[in-house]
Amino acid sequence: MKRALIRFPLGERGVFTVAEAGPADAASLLTHARQVARESDFLNAGPGERALTLETQAAFLRRLRFNDAGFVLRGTIGSRLVAVLSIVRPTQPRLRHRAEFGLTVRAAQWGHGIGRRMGATAIALAKARGLRKLNLRVRADNRRAIRLYQTLGFAREGLSPRALRVRGRFFAEVMMGLCLDAWGDRRLPLRGLRDGPPPCPPRALRARPCRRRRTIAGGDGEAEREGASAASGCGGEGAGPEVPEGGSERGGGGGWGPKGGANPPRVPM
Repeated sequence: MKRALIRFPLGERGVFTVAEAGPADAASLLTHARQVARESDFLNAGPGERALTLETQAAFLRRLRFNDAGFVLRGTIGSRLVAVLSIVRPTQPRLRHRAEFGLTVRAAQWGHGIGRRMGATAIALAKARGLRKLNLRVRADNRRAIRLYQTLGFAREGLSPRALRVRGRFFAEVMMGLCLDAWGDRRLPLRGLRDGPPPCPPRALRARPCRRRRTIAGGDGEAEREGASAASGCGGEGAGPEVPEGGSERGGGGGWGPKGGANPPRVPM
């Protein structure tokens, strides 16, 4: 399959290019994974904790490409690899409609719209390839990432206390999801984007939380927090009605904090 290719001008920083990675990119992806593991504590694996080899990485990329199991996007500025985004879908027929979304960006590029451009490109490509739902998990204190995912249209769907343990300390994870049916009929051109940054998700996806008091259990006790509850907009138990084929839903999305803010509840660790 031919690689999707999009270029975004970043002013004085140069041109940011997003392309689909293949087996030939295995070495650069491994190097990127080692670099970001040293730059951030928010990842599931720290420095030296991934046992990937060049052969296993190349085999993984081949499986994605030839088995329709997802894709990996690589973002570069000039010849420098600065971001990687993976979309990995299960093989079971009942789960094939969904995929796991994972994004890493080099620390020097944070705050320049790299993640937003990568995310919007991946979402458009996932929808074009028939996926219906994207899921991700993010550490609850990673507020920058949570704000980014909300901007892309992801909604909070749950909280998992003590999901990670880093140097003896527990951290909760926020589970987020994005229903691609509700993302709207916005198409991102796969060649030469000329009109600026990627489109934002439709207004229907923005959070409309209702404030209430909630008690969250975890760690050595319980804490009562003021937050919000809202459906993810995907339909199903506890959510709004199922979105008809090609339709959109009003009032989806949600989050904790006033007006759907990005601050997660502080769960006792």
